Amino acid sequence: IPSSAADYSSYLIWRLQDTLHNVVRFEKNAKIFKVRSAAAVADEFQIMFVASLPGEESRPGE
Repeated sequence: IPSSAADYSSYLIWRLQDTLHNVVRFEKNAKIFKVRSAAAVADEFQIMFVASLPGEESRPGE
């Protein structure tokens, strides 16, 4: 887990680029899934953002 905000920003940018590369590669093989791929990127990013918030370890239901 990155320790500082700057490290975390770099990590998020790297993960986003990595994810988008995977999506692009995937879409070349299956263009029908374009909308689903974009939604998957959004879901992953939202999960990463929520997980980065303070107190996530005490969220109900986990």
